Amino acid sequence: MKTHIVWLRRELRENHPAFQNIPSTARVVAVYVWEDREKASWLGIQRFGSHKEKFITESLNELQQTLAKQNIELLITSGNTIKSLLAIVERYKAEHIHWSTLPAYEEKRDEHELKQKLQKIPAQTHIYETYTLWSAKQVCERINKPLRSFSQFRKRFEPLLEESFPAEPLQSVTDKYTTTENIQFNGGRSHALNHLSAYLQQNGPVRHYKSTRNGMLGMSYSSKLSPWLAWGNLGPEEALRAVHQHETEFGKNESTHWLKIELLWREFFQHLAVQAGPELFYDGSPQIDYEPIVKGSFAEWVKGETNNDFVNANMKELNATGFMSNRGRQNVASALIYDLGEDWRKGACYFEQQLIDYDPASNYGNWQYIAGLRANSRGGSWFNVNKQAQMYDSDGSYRRHWLSL
Repeated sequence: MKTHIVWLRRELRENHPAFQNIPSTARVVAVYVWEDREKASWLGIQRFGSHKEKFITESLNELQQTLAKQNIELLITSGNTIKSLLAIVERYKAEHIHWSTLPAYEEKRDEHELKQKLQKIPAQTHIYETYTLWSAKQVCERINKPLRSFSQFRKRFEPLLEESFPAEPLQSVTDKYTTTENIQFNGGRSHALNHLSAYLQQNGPVRHYKSTRNGMLGMSYSSKLSPWLAWGNLGPEEALRAVHQHETEFGKNESTHWLKIELLWREFFQHLAVQAGPELFYDGSPQIDYEPIVKGSFAEWVKGETNNDFVNANMKELNATGFMSNRGRQNVASALIYDLGEDWRKGACYFEQQLIDYDPASNYGNWQYIAGLRANSRGGSWFNVNKQAQMYDSDGSYRRHWLSL
């Protein structure tokens, strides 16, 4: 009996194509490695925090139980990823190893090193494209030049959204689920499917997404799919097909289309990371020409103890929940870079530690975008946080909620 290893990183779901492609007569062993370097620090900041760890652990526990019902063992180990995988390949005398490619530099480096080492065994490799809607090759063929802006990317790929990913019903879920205004993320595919199903129900929050997407308080102002997409409890293709299914059953509107544009933004940053390589993490200081509104140190920014209650409320939410709205992220990033004059990478690294929905491409790419270092035609994005507070928290309910805790 041949043994196939499936190396899991950000595809923590049982419908990974590898599980479907491996012959039923083979032995299958799935592997997840808690990578040592991710528990280290960078720029004096720990990269890994408790919110993210809890979500991944929940995802792995559920996946382990689900795969066990299919007679698939899920090994969860820690250490150096490549050494751990090679030891497992040797232990099981595996002849095949499967994985999904990822866009960012460290993950690409791991893949290259593993391929080189496996050639000496030898073991056959099977590589999948599951983290993005289109492969890097497809993007290069369609654009044929470096990515410069989202508008360039959108122009080429928006027309493909529907024709490439037609409607498909969600996998059925057994747990009854209704939306709640309490921010709550549980790792695992069942939670991802339940949440998406509730969000896309006939009169669900998706129907008014465009008008509420800049909200800040509660669960239903935005899709909140990002944690499950980040760790692969849900694939981007699944999410897109589910939106198309909703449109087929209940009709299209501006909001359903705008949710698809947000998925396109996610896609854009993934492919920007492929092109950036290690430069995604390089230093770079934008020109600062603004009178600072926010004052304080990096430590005060982290703890939500600057002189600005809007920035503070957002940071308190991040520290308490591992999540922050898109509007909040833009504002606290702008404040750190332009008002406090700090290295953007310190903010990005702190987000890496805290965010449940952290993925390298979206996180570091967005920070570079705000700093004007990549794909931002305006040369940077400074926000007047006081005006932003008036626009998006005019009654102060968001600030009262988080600053009163």
